[in-house]
Amino acid sequence: MRYLIFSAVIVFLSLVSSTARADEPFSSSAHGEALYLVMSTQTETLRRLDADAESQETAPRNWAVFRPAGSGVLDMTHTFTVTFSIAGKHVASWYVNTGEGTVELLPVAAEPEPAK
Repeated sequence: MRYLIFSAVIVFLSLVSSTARADEPFSSSAHGEALYLVMSTQTETLRRLDADAESQETAPRNWAVFRPAGSGVLDMTHTFTVTFSIAGKHVASWYVNTGEGTVELLPVAAEPEPAK
C-alpha cells in the first residue's frame, strides 16, 4: 500500500512539473536544441517522409546531429546539420541555426563525418 501511494505521488509530481515547464523555452545541449528545432518545425515534412511511422513497421529510425565544419574554420557555434534516416537510408537533412531559430531543408541528405 505504501508503495502504491508513493508511486501515485511521484506520477502526480512529474505531471505537475512537466506542465509547469511547458511554457519554458527548450534548453538542452546545443545538439539537442538543433534536433528539437527540426522536430518542432518540420512536422509535416516528417509525416510525409515517414508515412509508416504510425504502423507496426519496425525499421529503425536514426537521427544524427553534427556541425558542418570544425572549430577554427568559421564560427559554427549555432550551426548544425540534422540528418534523419530510416533502416540505414538517409531520408532528409536540415541546416539548422539555433542562434536564429531557423531550419532549412537541404536538397541532398548529408552524411555525418566520422568522429576523430
